Amino acid sequence: STILDQLTPKQYTFNKQIHPNLNLPSGQHYGFISQEVETFLPGIVKDFKNPAIYDSLGVETHPSFSIKGLNYIEIIPILV
Repeated sequence: STILDQLTPKQYTFNKQIHPNLNLPSGQHYGFISQEVETFLPGIVKDFKNPAIYDSLGVETHPSFSIKGLNYIEIIPILV
């Protein structure tokens, strides 16, 4: 099958309560699940580590976590 056959668009809403410090946009969005795309286009998916956030006393208020980012620009040539 072709790469286009493997792309499965999703509709989603960011859960802003999980990571309030990310300033995620509201409303409905469309895109792909990075973990799904990574299985057949691993070069356009990158792992990013979001650092922990500390208050003025040095107490961790939000732990660090890892996320996968998808380079949507790289998908355009495949769609064309």
